[in-house]
Amino acid sequence: ETFGTIYASANDEVNLADFSDYRRKENIITLPEGLTESNKLKPVEFNYKHLDISNMEKEDYISKGFIAHEVQEAGLGYAVFGDKDATKTDSDGNTVPKYQQLDTKRMIPAMVKAIQELSAKVTALESK
Repeated sequence: ETFGTIYASANDEVNLADFSDYRRKENIITLPEGLTESNKLKPVEFNYKHLDISNMEKEDYISKGFIAHEVQEAGLGYAVFGDKDATKTDSDGNTVPKYQQLDTKRMIPAMVKAIQELSAKVTALESK
């Protein structure tokens, strides 16, 4: 069964699209909140280790995002894959890091809910 599509667009972007049709979903409930989790997030600016930045412009190596275990600790663990500080054994028998991964796309519903909560608060304040 197919659950989504990976495709390349005309402008050299690779996109992932999950099926989101209501006919493929059940037990649908509205998120109760998003502001609490979103307020716990710590957006960061960073560059990846082992990247030779000596001949690069800053905008070419600086990334913005999140640290996976911090996202997990903020209550959005469903967007994180793997465990903090996990290790694995490589083909030579060495213990090496098993890095956590983060699917930021999974964070969007909580962030939208947070925006809706803030919007409701602003509307309430404006109507006073």
